[in-house]
Amino acid sequence: MARPFKNLPPYGPVEGTIAGLNLLQRGNVTRVDEDLLAREGIAPGNEYKVVGALRFLGLVDESGTVTEKALVLRSRGSAFQLGLQEILKTAYAPLFTERGPVTSFEEVHNRLVRHYRMGKESGAKAARLFLALARYAGLIVDEETAAAARPGRRARPGSRPAAPAQVVEAGGVRGRGGATGGVNVTVNVSIVVDSALVQLPPDEVEARLRRIIEVVASGAQILQKVSG
Repeated sequence: MARPFKNLPPYGPVEGTIAGLNLLQRGNVTRVDEDLLAREGIAPGNEYKVVGALRFLGLVDESGTVTEKALVLRSRGSAFQLGLQEILKTAYAPLFTERGPVTSFEEVHNRLVRHYRMGKESGAKAARLFLALARYAGLIVDEETAAAARPGRRARPGSRPAAPAQVVEAGGVRGRGGATGGVNVTVNVSIVVDSALVQLPPDEVEARLRRIIEVVASGAQILQKVSG
């Protein structure tokens, strides 16, 4: 049976593909080819797969020239994530034509096989890459990641140790120690850093952590007023 799609979904290395996306954040990168990836040490031996993945996503053309679509990857915060989400939805459009969430490996794999006529092994590799890109873009959130954000939940084995707790007081965020006058309201904040968080751009990680601290500090200020 003839395959209905000329360009099949990529099934190269996850880390190498994400490194390729990060490479496009540089303003001086106007063309991506195997030689550039080799110089950057990205996906040794699989450079061609990363180039193919960027081409499938529409971020480089047939000659490797960076497209206008890739400019959104230089954005920060939600603009970066929303832009990457649209890139994935466009490139993997057939996956989103069926009803139901595209969050499980089995479901993604089966849709890839149905829509792209992929083999079982290549479909499995493509599914793993899609799910990794979807997490990177914030398009899907694993139950483990969501559970780690819920109060009172323990991190599952394999997660990185929690970041050192900080003490949030009515006056803001400060380190442990140092008494203040009046009623003190303190909150211990433990942040579990898992693989999904680590894969985000550094500035996005910093922005998320800053928002968490700001929310907790705001809550502490409210408690301080109530206690006073």
